[in-house]
Amino acid sequence: MEYGLYIHLPYCRSICPYCDFVKAPLHRAEPTRLLDALEREGAMAREREALRQLINPHQSHTPLPELIGRVNRNLRGWSNYFKLGYPRNAFRDLNHFVQCRLGKHLRRRSQRGWRARRGLNLSAHLKHMGLMAL
Repeated sequence: MEYGLYIHLPYCRSICPYCDFVKAPLHRAEPTRLLDALEREGAMAREREALRQLINPHQSHTPLPELIGRVNRNLRGWSNYFKLGYPRNAFRDLNHFVQCRLGKHLRRRSQRGWRARRGLNLSAHLKHMGLMAL
């Protein structure tokens, strides 16, 4: 199923008398900033979906080092494209998303599930296994 989205950009050259949107004077950078933010948000959603496809319940049979290698390859390509500008928040969110997905993956792999050893948490285990952090 395909969805559509209507976004009204209230940056008109003249104000219509029937318009009930909030009105403010136009600053030249505002429309560009808004469109850039929408593009970044769309790119993040596409990357999260690509990672969901990589780390899904059907991959339970895949050895963890191989799965981490696939995820690293995907993250490396995405980060090379999006590292320009100020990507720190996006990278932090994506790191958290990947760690949560891999944690779920580890817990569902066997009947007992995965538990961290004493003194070792999930992020340290994944780092030891070779997961790159953005």
